Amino acid sequence: PVAYEVSVKLVLEGPPSPPVSIEVDGKLAKPIAGEQFFKKVLNSLYAGARVAGFSIKKLGFIDQILEAKNKGYSLYWLEENGRNIRGAEICSPALFMLGDHKGFSIQAEKMLKKMKVPRISLGPLPYFTSHCITIVLEELIRRAILDC
Repeated sequence: PVAYEVSVKLVLEGPPSPPVSIEVDGKLAKPIAGEQFFKKVLNSLYAGARVAGFSIKKLGFIDQILEAKNKGYSLYWLEENGRNIRGAEICSPALFMLGDHKGFSIQAEKMLKKMKVPRISLGPLPYFTSHCITIVLEELIRRAILDC
């Protein structure tokens, strides 16, 4: 399930019709009960239906980052070679960015470097995206940045 105070933004830039951004608002969404439920939600959104706590936009990764920065979010780039999250200063509201196994596009990486977005590491091992999200949430709860 998505934590109450957490919004998750998924930016899909692959085929068939990129870019697509999907937002899950933890305050409004029902608990996500597995992949099949999420697939039904996505199909409903693509068909133009409204689903409580979910929204879909035609925004790419760079546009999402710029929008978050303009809204006052502190940006953090999850990257294996970054500073360990346990010693990193994290300011709220925070936006953590993580890519797939290929990372971000060259253009996106150049922008993040130009913006001097701090790189945060979750440790010496690579993790699945779902595990990264869990580790970040656990760290924020440990620091009492999130009050779930």
